[in-house]
Amino acid sequence: MPWGWVTAAAVFLAFALLAIFLLRARWLNQKPDAFDCALAEPPRGQPRDGWAAYRGDELVWFPLAGLSWRPARRWRREEFDIRASARGISPRTGQVIRALSVAAHGMEFKIYVHDGSASGIRSWTESALPSPDPTERGPAANNAGQ
Repeated sequence: MPWGWVTAAAVFLAFALLAIFLLRARWLNQKPDAFDCALAEPPRGQPRDGWAAYRGDELVWFPLAGLSWRPARRWRREEFDIRASARGISPRTGQVIRALSVAAHGMEFKIYVHDGSASGIRSWTESALPSPDPTERGPAANNAGQ
């Protein structure tokens, strides 16, 4: 008799994990700022499928295979430096993709995205507001003491 309960609990747990996985995938796919993005980090170097999304001044990445609702990687816009870009064909889908060589947090890695997403990432990195220079004071600051 106890094995029946164990089997039922295992089946329930498997279905619960599958439901969480599917709900997470649906949530990520429905975000208007999310896009397909594979990430290859050293030393392994093998691309892992996932999704990336913009969150203000951050680009966040969620692995496809996972149950966490939190991003696995976060990169701030001012630390995200695209070093090179190369066009290629995805061995999995046969679609044209772009491989971006990136440096962030003192680490170099590659992300693989569709052409439109690569343009979006480049625009996102270039659209940062200029950081204020504390040594430069504008006219309003000069007249503040008068």
